[in-house]
Amino acid sequence: MIRRFGSASAFDRVKKSQNLIGRGAEVGLDVSIGYTQEALTNRKQSCTIKSHRLILHVTEKYGTKISEDLYEALNVEHFLHSGVLNDPELLLSTAIEILGASHGDEIDAFLKSNEKYEEVKMTLRSLEQLGIESIPTLVINGDLQYAVNGAMPSEKLTEVLLEVITSIKNNSSQVNDRLFSF
Repeated sequence: MIRRFGSASAFDRVKKSQNLIGRGAEVGLDVSIGYTQEALTNRKQSCTIKSHRLILHVTEKYGTKISEDLYEALNVEHFLHSGVLNDPELLLSTAIEILGASHGDEIDAFLKSNEKYEEVKMTLRSLEQLGIESIPTLVINGDLQYAVNGAMPSEKLTEVLLEVITSIKNNSSQVNDRLFSF
């Protein structure tokens, strides 16, 4: 991340400017679950390709519900316990926690392989080319002009969606068959 932002202090400024504590509080995250500025400051940014590969593998092999459970557990490790999302031991132990110990050898072998690497890299390149940089990004009417980036309180999302729908209605020729796509 230092390479991306130029220096450790610049990266720290970016982390603080994101107001993750305030944004988290708006959606119910607080100190009672360990969501603190200290935890956020201590977390280490890292290349997330290994965790993306694992999530893709688990989704394809075990289904969306299991992969969402794994994704949530990895977020807890990252945001609350300063877990590094490219640490094979963290990825393995978290996957075992969700899938069970009987899947340990299979997940370990997957993590040691390059399986799904090119698929994830290609997806990340495509997202970058589209200008999508945050999770979640909601694309409305199939047009990035109407993209809603990042988590936000429901009231703010409602306000943004009403503005977008009004804009689309005012130019009815722009309305696609599917107004919302994810």
